[in-house]
Amino acid sequence: LKELFTEPADVAPAAGDRKKFKSTKFKGVTDTFSAQLTDLVGTLDKCDLHFVRCFKSNDQKKPDLVEDAVITRQLNTSGVLDALRVARTGFPDRMPFDEFCGNFLVVPGLGTKAELAGKAPKDRVLALLQKLGVPGQKFRCGKARVFFASGMLEGLRTRRLEMQAKVAVAIQAAGRGHIARKAARQLRRVREEALQAMLSAAAQEDVEALRAAIA
Repeated sequence: LKELFTEPADVAPAAGDRKKFKSTKFKGVTDTFSAQLTDLVGTLDKCDLHFVRCFKSNDQKKPDLVEDAVITRQLNTSGVLDALRVARTGFPDRMPFDEFCGNFLVVPGLGTKAELAGKAPKDRVLALLQKLGVPGQKFRCGKARVFFASGMLEGLRTRRLEMQAKVAVAIQAAGRGHIARKAARQLRRVREEALQAMLSAAAQEDVEALRAAIA
């Protein structure tokens, strides 16, 4: 669609050519539709598709009243269940090779990036999927994207979030440990300074200095 509705570049008229050219400022219905369609295709390429289907909760159209039989009837007659069965048998989730590697390359381990650095994009994706333990029947690789069976990509995202949570906990533990050790060193230094002051005051038999050191 994008190639079909892409406008060719305007060619400047040759010198002495008296042929009239259409002003680039004028936009007709076709130009407007083409621009809107191009924007729509670009938006669809950047997003994940989600379908929302609304159902009546009851035939009386009353608020706060849910009738299971009414909703079940609509699910069966509207084809939603059949559409879900078809979606589960296919590969509805997709992701470009570079985006997939960028999101999930660190999930198997920090050494995975260096290990797969010299591979082609498709080979890198296949090797990464093997490390992630994704069954072969749950994905397909195209020319530029990898396609997943229903629920597979969501499971990988959950694993990524769990890994990020573990890393965050480790960073928090390291930060709190550093702060606690710094506070302990400060407390130890204060105690040593107070002890030295007490010993010095005791040696000089200075009662006031000894009281100040004890305080």
